[in-house]
Amino acid sequence: MSINPLGSLKIMNSTFIPQDTLDDFTTYQISHPITIFNQPIADNEPATLTIRASELAPRQPEIQAYLNWLVDCRAPLIAYYNAQLTHPSQPRADDDWYNSLEIDTANQTIIAMRYCG
Repeated sequence: MSINPLGSLKIMNSTFIPQDTLDDFTTYQISHPITIFNQPIADNEPATLTIRASELAPRQPEIQAYLNWLVDCRAPLIAYYNAQLTHPSQPRADDDWYNSLEIDTANQTIIAMRYCG
């Protein structure tokens, strides 16, 4: 069982290091180690987040929850893969399949939908 480095760390503005800006969106490098599907992201391929800069602070609790969920979402990922991505003639995903996943890098883009009217 791996421990998510962010699990006991409260995300703060200093967690996100601005990298690039395009239009209203800024891409931030996440300054702490990230684990996805029980696999650590390599230090040479840091995880990034792209979001409107004005929405970073208010969405930090949501981002924290999402990163914690990604640490080990074994059951939902296996269920989704078997239901949506596997042909009946192919082997079904299982714990061995999940444990063999390799995650090289991660990028999350958050676009907030707002309704006018």
